[in-house]
Order: sequence, then C-alpha cells, then structure tokens
Amino acid sequence: MAYPGSVSNVARSGRTLTWNGPDNVRFTVYAVPSNVDSKHFYKDAQYLIGNSYSKSFEIPVELPKYEGFGISDANLGNYRYAVAVLDRYGNEYSAVFEGAAVTASEKPVMTYPVNGELASKGFQFKWNGSAEVSEIAIATDAAMKNVVARFEANGNAASSAGMCNFEPDVTYYWTVTARGNNATDTEAGKVESFKVDIFRLISPADGSENVELTPTISWSDLGKDTSYQLLVSSQENFQSVVIDETTTATSFAVPQYVLSAGVKYYAKVIATVNGGTETTDVFEFTTKAASIPTPTFVTPAASGTTLHADQVVAVQPQEGVASTHFAISEKETFPARSSYNGTYPVGTFCTPMLSDVKMVSKKLEDGKSYFLRAQFNYYVDGKLTTSDWTPVVSFIYNATPVGGVDSVAADGIMIVDNVLSAGVAGMPVAVFALDGKQVLNAETDAQGNADLSVLAGGTYLVSIVADGAVKTVKFVRK
Repeated sequence: MAYPGSVSNVARSGRTLTWNGPDNVRFTVYAVPSNVDSKHFYKDAQYLIGNSYSKSFEIPVELPKYEGFGISDANLGNYRYAVAVLDRYGNEYSAVFEGAAVTASEKPVMTYPVNGELASKGFQFKWNGSAEVSEIAIATDAAMKNVVARFEANGNAASSAGMCNFEPDVTYYWTVTARGNNATDTEAGKVESFKVDIFRLISPADGSENVELTPTISWSDLGKDTSYQLLVSSQENFQSVVIDETTTATSFAVPQYVLSAGVKYYAKVIATVNGGTETTDVFEFTTKAASIPTPTFVTPAASGTTLHADQVVAVQPQEGVASTHFAISEKETFPARSSYNGTYPVGTFCTPMLSDVKMVSKKLEDGKSYFLRAQFNYYVDGKLTTSDWTPVVSFIYNATPVGGVDSVAADGIMIVDNVLSAGVAGMPVAVFALDGKQVLNAETDAQGNADLSVLAGGTYLVSIVADGAVKTVKFVRK
C-alpha cells in the first residue's frame, strides 16, 4: 500500500487551521490540551474535533447546550492543534502539530516473530527502530490486504495479548510502520510471517470417534515451570471426572480400565504458570465400541471355594466396561430383598472385603454357603446395556481373616521386598485396593520384575495374566 504523504506547515489564524498535504485524502484534526505532552499523544479519540476533505478546517464554536462540543474564543490558546492524513482504507498516519517541523523516521526492522516462527500465546512483537510511535499491522495474507488487527505502540516491543483472536495452524503476517508525531511515516518494514501456538488440546482431535480405550491425550507446551491439570469427564460440566491428573509433561497416557467403550468424553487442561492459570477450550471424543464378554470369576476360582473375611470377590478385568455388578445371596434365585447387589464403576472389578458385605442389613455368616453371580454393564450406541450373567457359583464364608504378608510366593507369583517376580518380560500387572479400585497398571521389565514399592502402605490384590489366565494374590505393602 503506497504511502500517501505527510502533513506539513500546520498553522492557525483565529479559528482557521491550514496546512500542506497530499491530495485526494481526508484529514483528521485534533485539539490537544496544552498540558498534555505530545509524546503521550496517540491520536486519542477524545481529542478529535473533526475531519476535513480540504487543507483547511474551521474550529467549531462552543455550543453551551451540547456539553464538550467546540472551543470558545477564550480557550483557543489553551490547545495545540494537530492534523493527520486519513486515507480511503482507513489508515491514519502521523499527526503533525501546529508550528512543528517534520522529521524523517527510520524504517523499522522486525526481529520477532519472523520467518514463520511458532510463537507462544501472549508473545511480544519486537522490532528495531527509533520512532516514538510505531504502527503494527497483522494480516492473514502476505499482501497485507486482509488486515485483522492494527494498533500503535511506543518503544520497540508490544504484547500480542488482546490484539486479535489468533487461531492455531494459521499463518499470520505482520509489518511495522514508524509513525511518530511530527514525523514522516516510513515505508512499512518487510512483511514477516508467524504462527501462534494457542494453548489447546492436540490429540485426540476434537470430535474424534472410535478412539482407543487407552489413548494418549496431549496438549500444547507453555514452557518450563508450567504444571498442567488434565480433567476428563463423561459430563460436559465436569461435575464428576474419570481423570484428574496433574503433571509437568504435555501428555498423559490413559491407563487400562479408566475409559468405557462407546462413551463421549469431555476433556480440558488447566495450566498454572507464573502464578496465573490458563485453560484450554473443552474438546470431546468418543471411545470405540467394544465386544464385552460375560465376566470370568478370578475369586473364587472354583465353586465351593472358601473365602475369608479379608478377601474379595473379583472378576477378570475387562476393557471397555462401564461398571461391574455383583450379586450374592443365600438362595440360588437371588431374591432382591434379601440379596447383596453391588455395582462398581469402571476400573473396579471386585467387591469390598467380604467382612463389609451385607445382605441388605445382615453381614455374611461364618461357615455358611452363598451363591454368587456377576455381569458387566456397558454402552452400545449411547445406551447402557448388560452382559449375560456368569454361571452361578458358590463359596463358603470364613469370618477369620486370612491375613497378608509383604512377601508372597503363590500361584506363580513371587513378591519379595516389594518386587514382583514373574520370570517373563512384558507381563501385565494390575494392582487393586481392597475397595476394588485399580491403583497401579504396569508391565514386568526385561528381567520379568515389577516394582511395587511405589504403592502406599496397605493391603492390595495383585493380578498378572499368564498363559491366558488371571492369577491373583493378596499383598501387604508395609
């Protein structure tokens, strides 16, 4: 865009202002109170007194009935008057004050961001130059025709915050024009390009469907010393969440048995840096459907097994289920009014300790036989459905706790000094608290070991999958 030229020789005679300037443009006229330093004048709208299509202007007379309009004869000398070029594109150039000499401005050189650099949100535009005032223009095209933001700044830097609604993966272009008062505008500096790394969730993509049940959720990086809180919920208002993870990393690998199949989830990340917070937009994804089988009992492993007070009833973990339902009864018909019915959320595949199980209001009786069955609940096309019930099995309740130790050697699992040894690398290891919630999901290392010392002190159920079968032992972490 060609520079139209500058105003010069601004003069006042009574109420008439005159000046020299280019043809075929408009001019803006300002009256600046004498106590305002011209260095702090940025063509403020509060000082604008009119426009002119010629190279003269009559200062409007004060009208008492319109407060703030015009200037009285007595006050004409209490203002300094300035004129600026306003071209047909709406570009306003340097203002020149009455009686001021016009000087040439140094052409700015942009230094950041340049050459398509990816700038973090809230970055500063930087350039070299000597002008008191510079105009920064931002466009979405290299020809600078589609300008999305234009602003003035003093010095050689300006924050991008609030300039425009930058979008990710969009190339922007910017340039700087020296535009000080009483100075000729320079030719705009070289047009430079950049992108803005908006703080956002990156993967899975917003609106994704058929997402794996153990996806890696990632987001953009706000730099060092930033902590991130990832929240995932099946409710858009996040009233309850299935993931609440705080990390300094920019991704989180969702472990097994956290997400249900065929469910729409909502996710957002809250970043904390330099004492402030910033939150991504909420995005959504839907997990893939899954074929959910009938549950398989792990405990009891066979009908007629004796289970102790500090043991639990458990089924083999299954990806994709929404909840697991256990029914325990004195009768094989499982009458609702006298049976235990417990439904446990995703990731919980066992009952509480049997000492805490009640048949409505009555605890289990020592030495008595009980019937047991279980089923999975899961979603199909957004509707909750259920698997078939397991075949009914029985167990004998023993009110005496079996106890636990910190070293175990049973059923192919050896745990010594809080290290599980299975002898096979890459074997899945799942650890459950006694309320049935999974607290650790790991694999054995190259030596076939898994470190359990990361667990807090307490009693756990440790399960491994070996030769297609689930093996579970009780473990006490001291």
